Amino acid sequence: MTTSELIDDYFAILDIDHDKKISRDQVIELLRALGKAPTQQQEEAIMREVKEDLVGVEKIRQLYKKCEMKLPKDLYDDMFGVFTALDKEENGQIHEAELRQILSVLGRPLSNSEVEAIMRSATVSREGYVDYKEFADMLVKEYPPE
Repeated sequence: MTTSELIDDYFAILDIDHDKKISRDQVIELLRALGKAPTQQQEEAIMREVKEDLVGVEKIRQLYKKCEMKLPKDLYDDMFGVFTALDKEENGQIHEAELRQILSVLGRPLSNSEVEAIMRSATVSREGYVDYKEFADMLVKEYPPE
């Protein structure tokens, strides 16, 4: 399936009234669904460019091509570096509470429901620790390949 076909398919899912438009608020959601992971700064730049309340598929294609966004797999080293820096005991684990805090404040802060959804997929030990290599691997694999 080509990128253009993927964009069309994902766009159609969000276009619930079939008017060939999605709301401005759905643009970032659609780009993420296509496997992109824009930073907060990139999101802001995209939203400055999207001036209209309703957006057509052509605009999405332009934004997709124009915006150089890293895929989650490209962010792996950055994630791993943050986790390693917080690993005071150097045992490859961080406490679940620290992980929740990281997810809710660093980069593009996630909402409580987004953090909860991610944490449901994480393996937490009886002692309340998460193996951060396993966790980073899980996050990267959750996203579809480009």
